[in-house]
Amino acid sequence: MPIVTTPPTSSTLMPRGIYDADANNIVDTVQSMHWNDIMSKPLAFPPLPHSHLISDVTGLSTALATFITTDELPDEVSAITYTKTEADALLATKAGVIHFHDDRYYLKAYVDTVTSPSGIDSSLAVLSAEQGYLEHAHDERYYDKAYIDDALNQSNVNLVNDARYYTKPEVDSAIATRAPLVHTHNDLYYTKTQIDGFFATMGDGLYVYTPGTALAEWDIYHGLGRYPTVNIVVSGELALAKVIYPDANSITVRFSSPTTGNAYLT
Repeated sequence: MPIVTTPPTSSTLMPRGIYDADANNIVDTVQSMHWNDIMSKPLAFPPLPHSHLISDVTGLSTALATFITTDELPDEVSAITYTKTEADALLATKAGVIHFHDDRYYLKAYVDTVTSPSGIDSSLAVLSAEQGYLEHAHDERYYDKAYIDDALNQSNVNLVNDARYYTKPEVDSAIATRAPLVHTHNDLYYTKTQIDGFFATMGDGLYVYTPGTALAEWDIYHGLGRYPTVNIVVSGELALAKVIYPDANSITVRFSSPTTGNAYLT
């Protein structure tokens, strides 16, 4: 007889009248039991080692198809990547990190010894004794070392200056008569600040002219309508120049050479 399960109505034990209605000790009907009514059940259900077929796991076959093996590479990386087989083949042609050389090679210790200063001298001595060409002489096309050293000795160098050059004593003598760049004047001279102060007190009747470049002749149109007093300042000092008055509104200032500075007309 088939076993028929019916949902439980409460958390109670199933009476025999349900599962063995005819009392023949054969289960006729099984009613679903509440979990709490099951006695002697284990407290935990640890999994046992087991295996599955790939087809037993949903989606596993599709996921594995996206992976590559060690012996094949997709086209987009094959040009820049070696497979394991290719890498092993290349490494098989190379020497190991620890390896030995035959008598075609010198050991590092030997090279370090013969290239040291003392080692070089010893090596040259051996080569000279064996081959004889290291020691040789030069003909008259060459100066020897002793001759060059003597020629370069400063005590043997005598220089003769022509008229295009000043000698050191001549330069020192000329410099001794000149004032240093930083110096002060005595009370025979007005400073630039003093001169600017004098002109600043002269009011609106002052006309100041400054040429753009050094000129030997300054043509100044002042428009004052009179014949003003002219003071020429060059490099912060009053300078001498010839002043010509063509008319009441212009002047001409002449120098012996191109000059730049300021003309103050009052």
